[in-house]
Amino acid sequence: MTSSVLALYRAAMEPQPPTALDITTLVVAICAAVVAATALGWQIASWLLSGGRAKVELLNGALHQFGPQWIVMPPNKPLDPSGAANGFTRRAIFVEVRNVGRLPITVTSWQLKLPGGVKIGELNSPNGPRLPHRLDVGDSEKWAIEVDSELVAALRATRKMAKVDDVEVRAVVSLGSGKEIKTPQRITFTAKELEQGA
Repeated sequence: MTSSVLALYRAAMEPQPPTALDITTLVVAICAAVVAATALGWQIASWLLSGGRAKVELLNGALHQFGPQWIVMPPNKPLDPSGAANGFTRRAIFVEVRNVGRLPITVTSWQLKLPGGVKIGELNSPNGPRLPHRLDVGDSEKWAIEVDSELVAALRATRKMAKVDDVEVRAVVSLGSGKEIKTPQRITFTAKELEQGA
């Protein structure tokens, strides 16, 4: 009796090749895990994208000498000389904020960020809507700060303090939710530009 029980035990413990039912069970389990992970990922993405989201861009540009018109271009491109010939003589740095989320957002402030942690901003720039400013879904707005003698003096002082040749400028936008968004783009003021008054 004991030997037959031992023989059955040994037979049960020997590795058996997987059956078709084992393989089917494994495939169903893997498919269920993939579907569950996809559903969880979708729920997380929906939650993250359900609120207001802002996209912020830094632009190089100029204001018209007599009116509220302006021209802008990407920060890595110099201003077109034909702009000055058409009256766009006041160089400016623009920040554009777009609401790309599903709920409205409020822009409470924006500043230029310089090397060494220096920030420069105007609470209510004459070149843009008053702050705080609400942006509905799909809306966008631009604000500008003129590159005048005061800003150039601040850039020169920052250059000296940070001990750099060129001064890279970014923008930081603060939202009503408390979130701050930095522009991925930078505008570089070279030492030569700053010496000439930008």
